[in-house]
Amino acid sequence: MKRSFSQLEASTQDVVSFCELQQIQYLPSKLNIVSVTSPDGTKAVKKVLQPDIFGFPKPTDFKDNPDAVKKRVERFKLRPEEYTHIAIDTRFIYQIDIDCEHYSDEIKALLDTHPFTRSSTKAYGRHIFVKDASYKAPKNRLQFKKVYGRAIELLCGQWAWCPLDEPVYNADTGFDMMGLEAIIAETPTKKMKRNIIERPQMTPEQSDDTKKRIVKYVKDLPYERLRKCTIDGFKEYDSNRFTWEVRLKAPDGHASQMLYGLFQRVAKRW
Repeated sequence: MKRSFSQLEASTQDVVSFCELQQIQYLPSKLNIVSVTSPDGTKAVKKVLQPDIFGFPKPTDFKDNPDAVKKRVERFKLRPEEYTHIAIDTRFIYQIDIDCEHYSDEIKALLDTHPFTRSSTKAYGRHIFVKDASYKAPKNRLQFKKVYGRAIELLCGQWAWCPLDEPVYNADTGFDMMGLEAIIAETPTKKMKRNIIERPQMTPEQSDDTKKRIVKYVKDLPYERLRKCTIDGFKEYDSNRFTWEVRLKAPDGHASQMLYGLFQRVAKRW
């Protein structure tokens, strides 16, 4: 059932109090909101992160640097005037980021049943808090299928900005939803490309010279048993593995397999 405006107003809560009550981590931050004009004349509003006394916060601080999060929260409690926004952790409670004016009835329905905040830069923008127990996002930001809206994405690890003076609407509702995976656009998988190094083929002169150096190397090795062996031929140079294989023949007819394996490894240096 769609909530009336009075019901919506009655169920609001300060965003910091909401996050603390729901055990959602947040990073007090300072942002400048500036107007920008693109080359085609389109005007937009942009958020520019500013450093505080600790420097610049990072989206990875929630996971990798909890002490930095704690210090900023403590500073915020003492000097709230130094901050303008909070960056909300979306690793566990996701946020649906609506960045377009027109969107489907399914998305509109969530605005009646789930907590949300309004955008700090767009009048039509909304951030809806959701959790689907059966879905684990593979990335920290995912796009919705266009049928649900031209510019809607799921923040699921990427921090979400909220002004300190912006309340959470529907603060008395829950996060649970079903079917989140079905409305997420498929993410194309990237195939790893192997970098194949092209090596020039050996000329006959280079090949003969290398074989001579290998023979000298074998004869100079400080292994008594190896010195008694004779070279029983070369296999062709393996240009894919960049190796020579040399067959050694032991004088008494035994242990040749072991010696062959030994020199097969040694010969790779050539």
